[in-house]
Amino acid sequence: MLRRFVTLIFIVLLLFQERASSQEISEYEVKAAFVLNFLRFTEFPATVITSSGYDLCVVGDSVTTAPFKQIDGKRAQERPVNVHILSAINQRSLCSLIFVTRSSNRGAHETMSALSGRSVLTIGEDDLFLEAGGLVNFFIEENKIRFAVNPKRAEALGIRFSSKLLALAQIYEG
Repeated sequence: MLRRFVTLIFIVLLLFQERASSQEISEYEVKAAFVLNFLRFTEFPATVITSSGYDLCVVGDSVTTAPFKQIDGKRAQERPVNVHILSAINQRSLCSLIFVTRSSNRGAHETMSALSGRSVLTIGEDDLFLEAGGLVNFFIEENKIRFAVNPKRAEALGIRFSSKLLALAQIYEG
């Protein structure tokens, strides 16, 4: 199964390679591909998934959120992914997954307090995101996009990462 996940990531990157020959792939196009695969390799509580599929909310400016429109309508675990671009997160934001980009000008603690324990797969790119209670955090290491996960916090929210996803992640123990 790990082999299948790695193969999926490889295929996604190959699909972007053709485009890269004519122009550079943006950091957020790669992150959008990762986020789609996070949905495919994560189990959610039944209450998080709506009848219309997964609601992926992205918070940030137009440059960082635009690549996520490319995955709108794609499928994860046989359900459609509905991308919503938000200017802010609040208690009424009904999302299965929220990605808070660096450009959102929202701190990690402010983001997590707005969600207050809801079963939402939270993804950020702030050094303090996991410490504040986020579940996945992107970081750059040796010019490559990597990610860390907080599986203990995820379990507390009823969210389970597959072993395939965990094998590729840095595990946050804090």
